[in-house]
Amino acid sequence: MPRRKKPTAGTIRGRLERHRNGYGFVQPETDPGRDVFIPPRRFGGALHGDKVAVRLTGERGGGQRREGIVVEILERAVQRAAGLFRMEGNGGIVEPFDPRFPGVIRIPAGQTSRARDGEAVGCKLTRMPGRFRPGEGQIIEVLGYPEDPVIARRILIWKHDLRERFPEEVLHECSRLKQGSDLPGSGGMVDLRHLPAITVDPPTARDHDDAISLEQAADGGVRIGVHIADVAHFVPEGSATDLEARLRGTSVYFPGTCLPMLPERLSADICSLLPGSDRLTMSVFFGIGPDGSVRDVRIMPGKIRSRARMTYGQLAEILEGKTPTPAGFPPLYFQELEESARRLKSHRNSRGSIDLDLPDPSLILGDDGRMAGIDPGERNAAHTIIEEFMLAANEAVARWIFSAKVPSLYRIHERPDPVKLESFNSILEQFGFHLPGPYLNLPSRAFQDLLQSFRGCPEEPVLIRLLLRSLQQARYSEEPRGHFGLAMRMYSHFTSPIRRYPDLVVHRILKRLLAKGSIPEIEKEALRGSLPEIARESSRTERVAERAEREMIDWMTIGFLSDRIGDEFSGCISGVVRAGCFVFLDNILVDGFIPVTSLPEDKYQFLVKRQALRGARTGRAFGIGVRVRLRLDRVCAWPPQIDFSLVEKESVRRTKRRKSGRGSR
Repeated sequence: MPRRKKPTAGTIRGRLERHRNGYGFVQPETDPGRDVFIPPRRFGGALHGDKVAVRLTGERGGGQRREGIVVEILERAVQRAAGLFRMEGNGGIVEPFDPRFPGVIRIPAGQTSRARDGEAVGCKLTRMPGRFRPGEGQIIEVLGYPEDPVIARRILIWKHDLRERFPEEVLHECSRLKQGSDLPGSGGMVDLRHLPAITVDPPTARDHDDAISLEQAADGGVRIGVHIADVAHFVPEGSATDLEARLRGTSVYFPGTCLPMLPERLSADICSLLPGSDRLTMSVFFGIGPDGSVRDVRIMPGKIRSRARMTYGQLAEILEGKTPTPAGFPPLYFQELEESARRLKSHRNSRGSIDLDLPDPSLILGDDGRMAGIDPGERNAAHTIIEEFMLAANEAVARWIFSAKVPSLYRIHERPDPVKLESFNSILEQFGFHLPGPYLNLPSRAFQDLLQSFRGCPEEPVLIRLLLRSLQQARYSEEPRGHFGLAMRMYSHFTSPIRRYPDLVVHRILKRLLAKGSIPEIEKEALRGSLPEIARESSRTERVAERAEREMIDWMTIGFLSDRIGDEFSGCISGVVRAGCFVFLDNILVDGFIPVTSLPEDKYQFLVKRQALRGARTGRAFGIGVRVRLRLDRVCAWPPQIDFSLVEKESVRRTKRRKSGRGSR
């Protein structure tokens, strides 16, 4: 890791997050839960992602949020950018795709790489932008025209500074690794190849880092096994492969392709739990009590041999009796898996866990790599089995390491911001629902009750999206601060070390504990020194990956809709601003926009509290939850925009309010 400057005395150090609307936030390293608000023109030349020193200047919202000014840039995060090239004389300018980048980037003559006007380009910054001058750069790669969705992958790799190719040193390390029957053992490894283990993944999965098994326990119950690829055995701490994995933080999944955290020799071969192949694992075994609680946890390094690779659909067909139980599995084996998962889920829900149980739609690609349709991604019993077993294993590992009094990484989800909950509740009340107060100590069970109360109502998809926006984002931390959404006091990520760096870190801690029985104090101190930075890095790379994946879907969907100008769609208004309404389209993975000028002719007033536009002459209101029929008028690749006009209002929002108190308990 690069050396960092020491911050100015009396300041707070953290990473800057700029917002497209001009303001920003700094998340302090020493107190990640309390962001510092940075007003416009107070960035001191810092760009999005830079590590900065901030001096506090006051507080906002009754002390709920601190305000500050950037006084020093400690580490630059942005070294390159992607954008549209515009010719100017013998040189030109680049208009960055990232709206958080301040201004344009000037390209001197001779540095344009023969880019043509209107093409997307990737450029290296040779001079950072200042307060009164633009940045300067050199075009490194001409990407093509942004209207072509096939080049979106290259644009997003540049825009988010993603790591595409592995260094030669990493590939050389991986080429020397052994595989198959030659796999060596590790300390205390247990031979688990007799277990009827299976992997269950989507049909397009390239790697298989988790397997499950079930066996009869001595007390008459069952013992569940969760077997996770032992990546730590092949990726030593401090190796070239480890350093590269830490920089990437996570795999990035685009439709039809992936930027893996680890080279394919590891992720898709040596570490992947392929059927019929011997593979090393870190295995967690547990029983399930009568109330669905996890008990009798055992953790061990093992060697398994998966008996079958199944997709979620194949496993669901076995559970539904459409396909007979495969040979080599005990009678009722899969039914017992389903019953075990049901008991785990029932117990989790009884604790107040927020169970959204949402489908996971994905794009269907044609032979040319372009979007051809959407797979709704409906959930089935197989998804529940895998999800519940992984949640149980993650919680068990977190508790086991914590009880050993060893520093570790945790996955935390903090309580919602009361200000956000108040805003969310003001919208809920328009539909006859409400969240009970006080918001400061609202239990997660209240959200689960709320979900049950509007289950099946026409506004459910939009209300769920608004609920998610009212919650905090989960992140990594060196402290076990609990997981609000799962109603767990402590929780870790352990089950995906092939694609998430924090899981690999947790595996290493487990292996050291299992091998030695304890960890010396000097090693604990080293962990206390390194884990906070790893937690911050991993949280940041996760956010970057999520944004890139979302933008890729948006870009490909825009390309898909470009041939459907004039077609009609249905949707539900999901947001309102003075300029118009955002619409969540039925069966399309993107939001559209209805400009206020495309609404029925009237003079519209923006009602802030109701989040609605109301016509002064007709009194017609267009607010969140109103279903509408739309006509597609305009599609633009950059800036990404999909404009609709109103055909008709499909239905009027119900005005009869439900009984007061519904949605709370």
